[in-house]
Amino acid sequence: VPIIDNGKYPLSPVYIGDIVNALKRVILRDYLVDKSYILTGPESFSFSELVEQICRFYKLKRLKVYCPLFLLKFSFKLLSIIPGQSLLVYDQMFRLLSSKSTDISLAQKDLSFKPISFQKGLALLK
Repeated sequence: VPIIDNGKYPLSPVYIGDIVNALKRVILRDYLVDKSYILTGPESFSFSELVEQICRFYKLKRLKVYCPLFLLKFSFKLLSIIPGQSLLVYDQMFRLLSSKSTDISLAQKDLSFKPISFQKGLALLK
């Protein structure tokens, strides 16, 4: 499993059903116009921990390959000059590595957003 840099960047995975329910509530409530909501799962993991949890859940053994950031930056820049190439977008890497807000309090208040745990989400997808 390729892991960018040291794999310690935080992620808060959210179950797709929780997102769909929140979107449905937003669509059905006219008074929520022009509001933004953060929709994340209730737990935060490093990418490396996330890979480990998925492997444990599915009883898989996978090798983690850590890719140095400088090498990926160079590769992204190089690939960006190829016409029609759209698989890799340079700024996506930095969005993945950046810190993100996980404050779901407004979504909890306005949308009754109650995301399920990562483990429960995995079980529902099995």
